Amino acid sequence: MAQLTEKTFDLGLAMLSTSGLKIEEQLQVQAWWNLVNDMDDELFQRAIVTLCKEKEQWWPTDNVPAMIRERIKGITAEQNKLKRKLEDDQKQLEWKRDAADPPKNLKMPAFYANQIPQLRGENAKSK
Repeated sequence: MAQLTEKTFDLGLAMLSTSGLKIEEQLQVQAWWNLVNDMDDELFQRAIVTLCKEKEQWWPTDNVPAMIRERIKGITAEQNKLKRKLEDDQKQLEWKRDAADPPKNLKMPAFYANQIPQLRGENAKSK
């Protein structure tokens, strides 16, 4: 995790201004810097790109630093969701390979349970 640099911040402001955001005062820029300088460099960039793609119109009352933080929360949540899915998939592959009992914390859809020989008899439908 890299701390937000002024260069990245300036680049982000330039991107926002090309998407229609009017930045009129240096004092506003300094206030925004004070509100976002604790962010991760890469996450800030991704949040700015997302904002530029999604925001159609800017209003003078828009709280830009809060909007950036909101996008970062969404990006982080999506990353965590993907990470958990990859971990669950890895656990499932290891379990299939080792033909052992499933880990207790593994959440497995019923569809997969019928494909695993150790569980096929338990999950088979009665005819």
